[in-house]
Amino acid sequence: SGWLSGAASLCRALVARPLAKALDRNAQAALAHSLLMLLTVRYANGAGTPEMFACLCAAILAARRSGHPEARLSVMIKLMAFEKLGGRPRVYAAMLRRMRRDLKDAAPAYEARVLKAMSVVMIATGQWDAAVSSLRRASAQLAALGYRYEVLECTGRLNSVLQHTGDFRQLLDNVWEDERVARRLEQSTILRWTLLFKMQAWLRTGSGTLDAAEQCLR
Repeated sequence: SGWLSGAASLCRALVARPLAKALDRNAQAALAHSLLMLLTVRYANGAGTPEMFACLCAAILAARRSGHPEARLSVMIKLMAFEKLGGRPRVYAAMLRRMRRDLKDAAPAYEARVLKAMSVVMIATGQWDAAVSSLRRASAQLAALGYRYEVLECTGRLNSVLQHTGDFRQLLDNVWEDERVARRLEQSTILRWTLLFKMQAWLRTGSGTLDAAEQCLR
């Protein structure tokens, strides 16, 4: 079953070490990334928990055998995505410590994406300053690499921090610019979240006209 297969992979992962040959290590890294992509697809298609557990544990084992920091970081990001945020603060604290150790050996694009993923945990656990710092670093690196959509994702998460901390003046300043950029880049998902942030800021501050609110909702 999926539970037994996953448990077996997890036990092997606990004692696994990077393989001796570079070719074998690279193959295991590719396998880890492929398993994580498969996991995402199967989750979207309604796979059961045992199957996802087995796939995730197999990816953990492959990442351990690869010795690649990027593979290990990708697994950690996926673990965060499937875990209930804030439900196990000690587990997350341990995961964040491990991810910070691996970051120093990661390529810039991976580092930026890991920082973005780490910010989700920081937001969920109320680590506002740490979240802002991670998002700003990630945004700067992603902008330098030309990943415009992911820069907008970072901005959206920064807006989430502003909303949680009640800094609605800064939130309103941000969303006007974010809306302009999202429209210019034709990023409908980012635009939708930006408009929702705008509505939240208007509701909390009592600003904005009825006509503007109706137009925003449309």
